[in-house]
Amino acid sequence: MRNRRNTIAIILLLAILLLGGVTVFVAYRISTQVAVAPTAPVSEPAAAISCTTSGGVCRAGTTCPTGQSKLTGADCAVGQSCCIPQWTGSEACKMTFNVLPPACTPRPLCLDTTPPCLSPVPAGGYCPALVCPEGKTVYKDVAGNTPGSYNMDAVNRIANGSSVVPGQTFIYAIEYNSESGTVESAVIDDLLNSKLDFVDSTPECAKQTGSNRVLCNITKNHITAVQTAGTPGKVAIRVKVKENATPGTLPNAATISSTYIAGADASRSNTSKSLCDNTLNISIAPTVAVACKSKVALNSAGTTMINTVGENETFLYSLDVSNTGNAAASEVVVTDTLAAGKLVFVDSDSGCTYSESTRVVTCNTSLNAGETKKITFRVKTSADLTDGETISNTASAKLPITSSTAAGSECTKALKVALPILAATKEAYKDNTNNTPGNYELTEAITTVAKNQTFTYAIAITNSGTGTASGIIINDPLTGQNQDQLAFVDSDIKCDWTAAEKLIRCAADIQPGASGNVAFRVKVADTAVNGQVIQNAGVVSHQGTDINVSKSLTVSTVVACNSTCTTNAECESGFTCDTTASKCRNSQCTTEESCVTYSCTYGPTYSCTYSSNGDRSSHSCSHGRTYSCTCNRRSTT
Repeated sequence: MRNRRNTIAIILLLAILLLGGVTVFVAYRISTQVAVAPTAPVSEPAAAISCTTSGGVCRAGTTCPTGQSKLTGADCAVGQSCCIPQWTGSEACKMTFNVLPPACTPRPLCLDTTPPCLSPVPAGGYCPALVCPEGKTVYKDVAGNTPGSYNMDAVNRIANGSSVVPGQTFIYAIEYNSESGTVESAVIDDLLNSKLDFVDSTPECAKQTGSNRVLCNITKNHITAVQTAGTPGKVAIRVKVKENATPGTLPNAATISSTYIAGADASRSNTSKSLCDNTLNISIAPTVAVACKSKVALNSAGTTMINTVGENETFLYSLDVSNTGNAAASEVVVTDTLAAGKLVFVDSDSGCTYSESTRVVTCNTSLNAGETKKITFRVKTSADLTDGETISNTASAKLPITSSTAAGSECTKALKVALPILAATKEAYKDNTNNTPGNYELTEAITTVAKNQTFTYAIAITNSGTGTASGIIINDPLTGQNQDQLAFVDSDIKCDWTAAEKLIRCAADIQPGASGNVAFRVKVADTAVNGQVIQNAGVVSHQGTDINVSKSLTVSTVVACNSTCTTNAECESGFTCDTTASKCRNSQCTTEESCVTYSCTYGPTYSCTYSSNGDRSSHSCSHGRTYSCTCNRRSTT
């Protein structure tokens, strides 16, 4: 009996030792075991899929009711199946995507409780290939866009939920990223909303005949380029809101269907879809009726309205731009093309800009419903205008190119070019006893003068043009040929004498079709010599144009009846110098009125004048020639 007990004890002890050894061995193996990759496909989930998050319900049994699909790998209890209603809609549901790790981790199929996009569900869940991370973006159709080439800078983006109007064109853009290197090709399918018309697109896309569907083919080359560059690819479609489109929401969605390379991953479906959508709102087309109500021209200071302009004249264009509609116009463009060779842009208090190449003045503003604004800018006329011509300038006010009311309206201002056409002459006139400083009677022109004689120079200016000649300047220096024999006496009120420069400077304004004079008196010096020629030259200047005027006078110291003298030698034979009156006199020539003048000529170039009392038909001159004479009673020089 005792031996039996000892045997049992030994067996139990050996069993305990054996069990302890096994335990130690297992613990050691576990502690030293090297991690190895699972033998399951890399696309299989590392954890069970949430049936509830996937939009399903755990039901008892191994099958699902009609109309529902069984989600493999769900977290339902043993003996239950995750049943998800099959999707029957016409568009793919929206999915969220992030860049995947090398092994595709299954994720929720949809953002909400809508059914999955594909049925049956691919083994291991969805691993989308091409996705549109920003959905579907929208851009304004701006100037410079051409078919297939669109300016999609951020400044032109139209936010999701914004409003567009009937007749407006804009750009749909779909950016896509590649999340898998096993994608063979993809197709972007965009069924345009029935309120839209297709206009044009980038080369990858084409509108399908007989429908509003646009298909864009993304080739392996496109996908490889996207993966290499690390930046999204993009396709774009330009559309137009139909003129008769009714107000309301304007949803639009495109799907990207990607095809995997055959045999790349048997655990995945051979296609993958993602949704790219956007929603806009169609608003009632604003009856902005932007109009250029009026255009006027004002002087440079903007204080006086003008209808005529001259050369090199700066003036102001003023436009009244209004919005007579019931909606605000946030962008109004006013343009004005300046007449080539006639006008140049100066500046603008309204922020207008000018393009030298196109000669277009552009002013941007905004108008509330019923508001009127004034737009102004200054221009300058050129120096190459013709009197009487018309400068006609037209401005237009409109909404940007994307609006159906882009035509806007125009307003025109025509200005008449009114230029002065000046001519000027210079004459010398006998001094009159009625003359006083600044007031001269210009009745008798002279060609000769005697020493100590006072006479008047007068410059006559005529304006035959249609414009007023303002600011005419006359400069007449007494510094020319033998003008040292002249001394300034006085001048009219429009002139000033500068003794240091011996310069007479006058100013005048001459109205269209009118004429005017500036005049001044001078006195011949006692040292003047018979036969000297005194030539006086002046310049009439106006707006860069100079007119030269001159007058030549001959000094005659041998004088006749009633002429100025200081000695008898200066008087004709038979006359003596009356020192009291300083005039040549005889018994019959006591006053100017009693003198008779004979004008005698010989040949085509000789002339002289002699005075005596009585009538003669001829007279012998000192050089021995006989002159035929005509008796004329007149005042003498």
